[in-house]
Amino acid sequence: MALPSLWVGVGDARADATVRRMWISRERGVMDSQMPQYLTLPELCEWLRVKPATVYEWTHTGFIPHLKLGRLLRFERGTIAAWLADQERAGRPTKMVPLKKISSSAHFPP
Repeated sequence: MALPSLWVGVGDARADATVRRMWISRERGVMDSQMPQYLTLPELCEWLRVKPATVYEWTHTGFIPHLKLGRLLRFERGTIAAWLADQERAGRPTKMVPLKKISSSAHFPP
């Protein structure tokens, strides 16, 4: 299995050029399309507008996809977007109840 060029020896000119391109593209705000973008807990909470305790509960129960790096939680943006799409449900159809007809003889107070 070939390692990504980022892990090739430091003296390798091709690897150095790749790392330079990656840093330059990050500085310009352009992410490498092959590198997944990971969110931190505060970033995910802001995106979903939920409290950290909620996300901790979801990760503990396995409800939300996540990556645990030691004590750190990370969430891959594309995976979370797909997870959100799977969580979307159609609302329950409203039961149509016919309205009662008001008789013309009904008395309404002034």
